[in-house]
Amino acid sequence: MKLAIVILIALVAFSFNGCTGHHKADEFNITLLEQEANEVLRNNVESNMSDVEVLPNYIKSLNPISVYITNVGIYIKLEQSFVEESGVFIPKEGIQVTEGLGYDPNYIKIGGSSVYSYHIKG
Repeated sequence: MKLAIVILIALVAFSFNGCTGHHKADEFNITLLEQEANEVLRNNVESNMSDVEVLPNYIKSLNPISVYITNVGIYIKLEQSFVEESGVFIPKEGIQVTEGLGYDPNYIKIGGSSVYSYHIKG
């Protein structure tokens, strides 16, 4: 009985950890991603970049669901389900990002000077 409870607790804890939707640095060429994202930020205003053909090559190679620019930075959406989404976020220069899983959206720095994995629970 105790073993069953321990296994159940472990599975529940794993499922909460496994559902964050965050990406890891080793999934990307961080240097290239940061360079191309900053290029897009310099050359575009706030918009939804629905035409992925105009994206720089590396960002395009990630096969994003969408790429959109807001007043705080660029979101490269890589996964989506129902109201949740996750991907990579690069803030505009001077924008401070609050990291942590206790926020929605939540951000975790994964590399470079400003590359974050983001997850929106909706």
